[in-house]
Parts: sequence; C-alpha cells; structure tokens
Amino acid sequence: MLTRREHGLQVKKPNKDLPTPIASPPLAPPKRVQLNTSMKYCLDFVKEMLSKKHREYAWPFYEPVSIELYPDYLTIIKKPIDLSTIKV
Repeated sequence: MLTRREHGLQVKKPNKDLPTPIASPPLAPPKRVQLNTSMKYCLDFVKEMLSKKHREYAWPFYEPVSIELYPDYLTIIKKPIDLSTIKV
C-alpha cells in the first residue's frame, strides 16, 4: 500500500480553525421527592446498618463484591446489591 507521498498527493493544512465545541449545559442536581412511609423505613434501615454499631457483622455488605477477587461471583449471585449502592 502506497502512502500519499508515494502517490504524489499533497496533504493540505486546514485553512480555518476547528469550531469551538458546544458546551453542554450543567447538570441540575436531582430533585428531592417526598418519601412515602415505606421508603422512609427503608432509608432508616440502610442508615442504621451503615452505623458503627453494626460494623462487626455488616461490613461485607458495605461495598460491592470485587469481581477480580471472586470471578465466579456473578454466576452465583444474579442480582448483586450492597448498602452503598442502595444508599445512592
């Protein structure tokens, strides 16, 4: 395969600058919605489990399981979830 130079073609420089990229509008913070009774209970439960007094036995559920450490985790657990994901 021949290059442009070997074909005798000249590479022209652009005669004008590239247009400035269009800036996307800043993202608005998510709207806070009024929680119903069930969701308030769930939020209180998650906060309670994340407190220091439950750390001794709840720590495995704080962060997602590392796939690098446990490669077959997703074949056993089909829908993984953890407290940090729920908290968001």
